[in-house]
Amino acid sequence: MRKLLLLLIMLPALTFSQENPKVIASDEAIVNVTVIDGTGNAPLADMTVFITGDSIVSILQSNSSEPADGTKVISGRGMYLIPGLWDMHVHISHSELFLPLLIANGVTSVRQMTCNEKYFRYLSELRGQISEKKIIGPDIYIPVVIFGKDQQWDGIMQMNTKEDAVAVIRKVKDSGADFVKIFDLYEPEAFKALLYEAKKQNVPVGGHCPIVFNMSEVAREGMGTFEHLFGILLACSSNEDSIRQQLIQTATQYNSSFDDIVRLLYWVQTDEILKTHDPVKAHKLFSDLKKSGSYQCPNFILWDGWLKLNETLTTNDDRFKYVPDSYLKTWRKLSANPMSAKLSDEDFMYAKEIIGKNFEILQLLCEAGVPMIAGTDVSWTNPYNFPGFGLHDELNLLVKAGLTPMEAIQAATKNAATVLGVLDKTGTVEPGKQADLVLLDANPLENINNTRKINAVFRAGRYLSRADLDTMLQKEETMVQYMK
Repeated sequence: MRKLLLLLIMLPALTFSQENPKVIASDEAIVNVTVIDGTGNAPLADMTVFITGDSIVSILQSNSSEPADGTKVISGRGMYLIPGLWDMHVHISHSELFLPLLIANGVTSVRQMTCNEKYFRYLSELRGQISEKKIIGPDIYIPVVIFGKDQQWDGIMQMNTKEDAVAVIRKVKDSGADFVKIFDLYEPEAFKALLYEAKKQNVPVGGHCPIVFNMSEVAREGMGTFEHLFGILLACSSNEDSIRQQLIQTATQYNSSFDDIVRLLYWVQTDEILKTHDPVKAHKLFSDLKKSGSYQCPNFILWDGWLKLNETLTTNDDRFKYVPDSYLKTWRKLSANPMSAKLSDEDFMYAKEIIGKNFEILQLLCEAGVPMIAGTDVSWTNPYNFPGFGLHDELNLLVKAGLTPMEAIQAATKNAATVLGVLDKTGTVEPGKQADLVLLDANPLENINNTRKINAVFRAGRYLSRADLDTMLQKEETMVQYMK
């Protein structure tokens, strides 16, 4: 009886709320949509997301709110809204081809992973044009890249002393860069100084695990992200120290050739790494990585692409039409690609074995709860790695490795923004955040491949319908045909 009386008392208020919804003034409103906000919370059904300028201003139940007159109303009925996706490992080139493919695939932010002085200026100008809405493209996060004395490439600065390390962090701060990208060979004391100074100045550091260190050690010292699973197999070997010394000695004989050193360290390596794999040591490593708060960026789609080299492909993959012929030639033949040209057939077969083992490691990392970010290592020279499309391939592989669809989405949204220290501004669907959003026709939590079913993209509040996205792709296809 008391419950009935309470319901009778509340009924007028409920009726008033439904009959007199709160009117919200905004530029755009996505109504009757299910919101998957990226925080890890359960989906919120029948919501209205209000957008003004480039920001989300409010998210309310559709039956309790109403867009003000003059608002552009987008129906989200039967659809799902997720945060704009991030590709956390890209190498932008031919931006007029690259950027439309990213946006058309819902990729609204990227972390650029190579940069010298000249390219830094180019990327900064590109970022400015995007910010000023002169062109459509994702937010671009730009690094200061450093090498040690035994590894050089394309005029990139070197770090050999503690003083150099301090100068690197100062350069990040002075230049407007967003993080430090590191590679493979450094003086140990200089690298420790870099991590110390970066932590003090709150500058993210990510890249390859330097060969001179155990992965647990640099994770503990503050390295934020590890790319490609480089260094994990070595760290899981019972003969880690002796193999490390062999690799360092051999690598320093390559006259600082970037391609040769990477090929040695991560393609050919030594079969001793596989023969001495220690499951107990691996378990300890994964536990340490989880405790450290560092993130793995597996880029497994990269390895999946390399495995296709020299195969006879009878594919109807529609994405080939967005790739210039000059790049497709390097995608279809092992000997045509700069990174693999020097590999013998025996080397390549061994590399396949390494890749297979790495996928087992990725499954164990997921099982252990080591946090992930999603990145593709997309560039025009990495085979079968399509800009924008490849991120969805990577999310699919992460789910196959053991992540839930929600965890995979977070790897490409919330986790990515966390790594770069911008979660207060972007990375989830919440009031006050930048309106980078993807509207999907199907539920990605039921099937991660539903992230490909894009109905619309919101880029800093700008609404791009399915028709707009198709027009972008058609222009891309025409441009590629013109380049033949």
